[in-house]
Amino acid sequence: MTEGWNIALLGATGAVGEAVLSLLQERQFPVGELFLLASENSAGESIRFNGKQYTVIDTQLFDWTQAQLAFFVAGKEASARYAEQDGCIVIDSSGLFALEPDIPLVVRVLIPISWLIYRNRNIIAVADSYVSQLLVAVKPLINFAGIHRLISTNLFSVSVHSKSAVNELAGQSARLLNGLTVDNERFIKQLAFNLLPLLSDDEGSAPQERSLVDQVRKILQNDWLSIYCQFLASTSFLWQCTSGSCGNITSDARTRSLARNYSI
Repeated sequence: MTEGWNIALLGATGAVGEAVLSLLQERQFPVGELFLLASENSAGESIRFNGKQYTVIDTQLFDWTQAQLAFFVAGKEASARYAEQDGCIVIDSSGLFALEPDIPLVVRVLIPISWLIYRNRNIIAVADSYVSQLLVAVKPLINFAGIHRLISTNLFSVSVHSKSAVNELAGQSARLLNGLTVDNERFIKQLAFNLLPLLSDDEGSAPQERSLVDQVRKILQNDWLSIYCQFLASTSFLWQCTSGSCGNITSDARTRSLARNYSI
């Protein structure tokens, strides 16, 4: 019998899937059997992990009882279709289940005892990346004195959209550096060497803004926390930036001391 967890990775050929595999390898996660899943179009591709080649499997053909733990990084449509299949615990990053009351929403440094309710549906929802960055940064203040107000500015990388968005930014940058005009396919305006606001809806806010507010309040179990946030699409390929400030009852000196003594 192979030692370690039998793991399925849904979305293995995408940018996030590649990052998950890198982390599993870097942190020497105990992997027994590994099942790399993707769409029918990507089935048959070969991916290397821990010195071994794995063939990508068409998700529609996979028997979920073969896995003990599954990472879902393929978007909401795939999560809606497969997350509640019998057979394994699902760690879902799509955001589809983030606000479900009977599914825990977690950030790595702020995991409440309520995470045990994952047994209800065998799903653990992972907070959006910008929510995680923000709460990890303000964790010392939350622990020491609590917060009553949170303000956040977030710069998105193009990798949160898709590989095609990354390719479009690379192409735009290369063309502009060579004095050529650019075409906008994935974005409404030129993104290279630019910042673009996310489109608001009829209520005047972007979906990401509402998502941040709702997820932070759920994780902190504070439905009345005052939160203001804004999002911009940036020219970063992979990395994103979150700037946060908060209101609390401690002094400026104590706040600076907490920040210096805390490593993210």
